[in-house]
Amino acid sequence: MNWNDLSRYRAPLMGFAMIIVMLFHVPLSRSDLFYGLMRCGNNGVDMFLFLSGIGLWFSWTKKAHPLAPSRRDGELETAQAGNENPSLREGHRVGSFYFRRFLRLYPAWLIMASLYYIPQYWPDGGGYSPNLFHLIANILVGWSFWRVDDLTFWFVPAIMALYLVAPFYMMLIQRNRTWRWLPILMIVWYFLVRDYPPLWKAVGHVEIFWSRIPIFLLGINAGELVKNEAQEKNKLCFSPRSATDGSPSGRRSCDSSLITLHSSLQPAVLTERDIPITRPENYRYTPEEIALLKKQADDAYVKWVQLELEIAKYNLEQMAQQ
Repeated sequence: MNWNDLSRYRAPLMGFAMIIVMLFHVPLSRSDLFYGLMRCGNNGVDMFLFLSGIGLWFSWTKKAHPLAPSRRDGELETAQAGNENPSLREGHRVGSFYFRRFLRLYPAWLIMASLYYIPQYWPDGGGYSPNLFHLIANILVGWSFWRVDDLTFWFVPAIMALYLVAPFYMMLIQRNRTWRWLPILMIVWYFLVRDYPPLWKAVGHVEIFWSRIPIFLLGINAGELVKNEAQEKNKLCFSPRSATDGSPSGRRSCDSSLITLHSSLQPAVLTERDIPITRPENYRYTPEEIALLKKQADDAYVKWVQLELEIAKYNLEQMAQQ
């Protein structure tokens, strides 16, 4: 399976999920030829949540290198963030995550919730808003879904709740991979709610929410697989042994990788393990081989600079012609 395809075709897949969810709500009789297909539309919610989890992982792990050039003024950013209190830095990161997510969702939600719940309440109260408190809570957080299983807008308060817990789950799995098994625990919780009467009586009215938590968390887990595979395509095609023996194949792979890096929309991300002289299998190299390896890296950097200069020259010539 090519995990990177889930990132490449994420938008079309989410669009397809939306379409089959809409078809799920088309009233059809059981005798209709398309009734079975219509019932499958419920899976569109799971598709959407899984793809949302992948997107959240990309968003959460996207951060600039502390010495990366600033896009605004071209100056080098200092590593001041590294001197901050870690808890404060994580708080800023979570706050930024919430701001971006809810800025996209919350304004539209407030408008639609107001248009739906206010006419039900005004002037004598009624519907899912028996009093002013419930009206305000319904408009702000979809309170009637959590209170009495109001499914009118159930997906919006549900995904807002998932957005609230997502940063903490992603921080946990970054610190300890064992937390990636949490979706299994949530599956067990779902079956407990469904089959244990006291739990069903207490929280069974939001069963539609409990059943969607595992697929959302699995989407976040899959996000790392998708992103790692995408980054593998952008890394330097650098073979340590071919570089040290000076083979043409090694030089060609480095040259072609420079073009790949330049044309890529995402910058290549290199970890310590990607540096040939730090890989355990290369500890047997002699000092002469390591010196040659460093020379190959220097040559690759010079070629990259030359490529950037050629591109800049070409762009200036095009501007002059216009």
